Amino acid sequence: MPQLQASCRSRGQRQAAWRAVALAAGLALAGPPVAYGQNPLPSTEALDAMDHTPWPVLDDGRVVLTVFDVRIAMPTCAQCLEYEFVTDGPNNNVSDRYQPTVREVIAHPERLRYMASNSERVTLRLGNSWSPEVNRGPFLGRVDPKSLPPTAYMYLTIYKHSRTDPCWTDTQPHYACLPIHELDVLDRRNDETIASMSVFRGALSDPGRIPYPIYLAPTGHPRDAIGLPVHFNCNPSGTCKNSAFHTGGGFALRRDANLFFTFQEGDHAYDYAPSEWIGLHDRTVDAVRSLFLN
Repeated sequence: MPQLQASCRSRGQRQAAWRAVALAAGLALAGPPVAYGQNPLPSTEALDAMDHTPWPVLDDGRVVLTVFDVRIAMPTCAQCLEYEFVTDGPNNNVSDRYQPTVREVIAHPERLRYMASNSERVTLRLGNSWSPEVNRGPFLGRVDPKSLPPTAYMYLTIYKHSRTDPCWTDTQPHYACLPIHELDVLDRRNDETIASMSVFRGALSDPGRIPYPIYLAPTGHPRDAIGLPVHFNCNPSGTCKNSAFHTGGGFALRRDANLFFTFQEGDHAYDYAPSEWIGLHDRTVDAVRSLFLN
């Protein structure tokens, strides 16, 4: 794939180099936004008002996308280009959301800038497949797909403003945070572990509110960027979620970005026993964290 060279100093040279990278990645550099189902598209006038400056390209071919003040280096592998950006519509309604692919926002930078200018958060919907027909290479161009959970539900959410978690800042903690706070305090007091993690039930806090077990990482395991312990919960069908029982949902990679993903509990080839969850979580977090440049 063509790369930007240090000698490309002029604006015209930089744009030509970027265009070569885009063409080599198979990107369409013209044409209207692509409709996704019933999702409305931004108007031509709204897009025309946005900055159309091409995204920078690193020497390794990754394209530097900026969402709010967060810079992510997006690989241009085949699967990466099909990931979608999504944000809340005017009434937080799914039908009001515009969902361009990475391919589209690289070719048309104004479309991602439009999304960021009209929302408090933007989510990149990632996914990881073990099928060679789907992944066609490493996850994010760098990680063996089979080292991470096979899931279509892996969301990196970037926030306009850095967040603090109401579990720790409110006088009356948010109901979705309270069990984690209480279980964490209990975990620190007893420091009891089963296999590689401490296991408690949300029913200890409120039997009618949290129907499934909540699993907390051991006391010494690193916490997320807003101070919460890594935790999981699984429903009766065996679908598990990471750090889902607090507002925002997902592990806080940083104060302005969360990572949420699902996986299966069980004994099939693509399932994970509880003793594997911490390692699975850490590998997934490390892979996605590699996107950030600042």
